Amino acid sequence: MSRPGPLTRSKAIAAIQQGEHSNLHDVE
Repeated sequence: MSRPGPLTRSKAIAAIQQGEHSNLHDVE
């Protein structure tokens, strides 16, 4: 979690796909 890369994007996409908008807060 040093630099925002494709992994962070994937996490955000996965969270959106799951419908967990609260998870987006953890993707910063």
